[in-house]
This record gives sequence, C-alpha cells and structure tokens, in this order.
Amino acid sequence: MIRLPQVATLAAAAALVASALAALPARAVDGAMGFSVQVSLSAAAAARLAQLREAITVSVVWYGEPTKAARKFADEMGQIDLGTETVGLPGTGGTAVVTGAAVKVAHVDRVKNRAVNVNVNVYSARRSAPDNLLSCDLFDDALTLTRPGPVAVHCRLIGER
Repeated sequence: MIRLPQVATLAAAAALVASALAALPARAVDGAMGFSVQVSLSAAAAARLAQLREAITVSVVWYGEPTKAARKFADEMGQIDLGTETVGLPGTGGTAVVTGAAVKVAHVDRVKNRAVNVNVNVYSARRSAPDNLLSCDLFDDALTLTRPGPVAVHCRLIGER
C-alpha cells in the first residue's frame, strides 16, 4: 500500500497520485501491449473541469492491418480489432496507465508483420454534462512509438483557441 502525505490542494493531491502511479512495479503494465498516456490541460479546460467536478476518460484501441489469410476476420474498417481499454483520470489530468490486459494477444498473428497500432482518444467523462467538453490531441500510430515514454496528449475546451 502506498501512503500519501496530507496535501492542501486538489492539484497537489493529483500530482502525488500521478507520481505514485509512476512508481508502480513493472508488472502493472503488460510489457508487450501496455504503455502510459500523459494528459495535460489548458488553464481554461482545467478550470471548467474543476468547476463541474468532471473527470477525464482515456480510451485506447489496439488494431492492425490483416494478413491475406486473416482478411475474413477484419472489421468494417478493414482492420483486425485486438481490443479496447478505458482508463479514468481526475479532471486535473495526469498519467493514465494503460495495462494492455484487454488485448487479444493470440490475434496478433492475424496482423500483417505483427505491426500493432494504437488509437488513443481522450475526452471528458460526461459525469456532469451530457456532451464531451474537451478537444484533445489524437494519437493513432504504431504501438512501438509508445515505448520511449508516455504518449503526450494535450486538451483544451471545445471552441477554445
């Protein structure tokens, strides 16, 4: 169990939780498919989420181009769907630890050259408002590009310049 000291602000508490998550043992993230996502917010987005007590959702989809033999298993987009995982974050942002546990590893052989891609989508959790409030960077690329460190995703309010 990780014990955190008392803190005076929500932002300080979120920073402590993020650092505690980073200190988790390596087994918390599947070595083959897991990675982390660092979500940052503009000042306006952070203020609005705090005002609404809204959270953040990080959604990850693993997929790949099918081999010739596996085309019959492709989805409507012509891809092999390998799995989806959703991770919640507080409205202050921070580091989402994506475990990769939902990935159908046995289906990776259906992917051409075993080249797995990931799509990372970040949006407001819709707990306090029915619509998404955030416009966030999108990461849609090779899983191998997640290895150097956390995938950085910056969010602002929809319509914010």
